[in-house]
Amino acid sequence: MRIRPVLWLGLSLSLAGAAHALPTAYTDSASFFADLPGAAVTANFDSLSSGDVIASGDSADGITFTYSFGGGAELVVTDGSAFGGGGPFDTTSSPNFLGTNDFDILLDGDDLVLGFATANAIGLFIITAEEPGLTILDGDIGLTAGGETAFLDVDAVEQTLSDGIVFFLGIIDPDASFTSASLDTFGGGGAFAFNVDDIVTAVPEPGLAALGAAALCGFALRRRGGRR
Repeated sequence: MRIRPVLWLGLSLSLAGAAHALPTAYTDSASFFADLPGAAVTANFDSLSSGDVIASGDSADGITFTYSFGGGAELVVTDGSAFGGGGPFDTTSSPNFLGTNDFDILLDGDDLVLGFATANAIGLFIITAEEPGLTILDGDIGLTAGGETAFLDVDAVEQTLSDGIVFFLGIIDPDASFTSASLDTFGGGGAFAFNVDDIVTAVPEPGLAALGAAALCGFALRRRGGRR
């Protein structure tokens, strides 16, 4: 079977474009999930017990967390009532989410490094009772992976809960994989509180570049065979 030169040229250009795709930042979960280049895996922490402490360097639901919070606070799995936060908090997938043993919440300055199996997408939900544009501002939280950062956009409210609002941050790099991401805050220390839930990673699938290389190899072998 011959590959027509025009069709092969089009395929080559397509592969070349795909090989140079850049990582993309998302503040909209619907677009993120629609663009996922692989199978999604979600860490929702709901199989764990509210009150479980995740020490720095420990793993929970397939994610390894590294951090250094002020005042000796530690990352915890909570429903909002384990460490003095009051009654259970609403979240994106009940009952559990991530907070700290300091009133069940993360504060500005509580930055996290996330480690996980090789992926080419990472996304997560931020839940806060702060008022957008007043006590939480554009860019106050950023998710970084693969050389790209998704910054919180106060106009991109995902959902309004009974006791807070939800934002989404995500990054997809269809042509490169990574094993870590960082969640960083930029509000100046203690200016806002938040929680994290439903951390999504996507397992990489064979990229177009790899498929293209295999196709080129096969085409070359067929051409050599035809000249004997």
